[in-house]
Amino acid sequence: LNLDKWQGGGGTAFSPPFAWLADQKIVPTAFIYFTDMEGPFPSVNSFGINKYKDKVLWFVITPGGYKKPPFGKHIQIPIDENGNFV
Repeated sequence: LNLDKWQGGGGTAFSPPFAWLADQKIVPTAFIYFTDMEGPFPSVNSFGINKYKDKVLWFVITPGGYKKPPFGKHIQIPIDENGNFV
């Protein structure tokens, strides 16, 4: 696992952490994803997500509107255009 290669901006692929859990044969009791919601979502039928889809919390940090996730719950923490919490 090389965290130096992980970065956001420009459309994050949400699949890698879910794929990692599946590779490790981990079914989480809770899964929290911090994101701006910019990127493609994995299918709920991939990576074993359907086993814990209701335990995923999308923690959304964004200055404006965002697309809702296809599974789990979400909460928005609004920020201004400079990235400061509102």
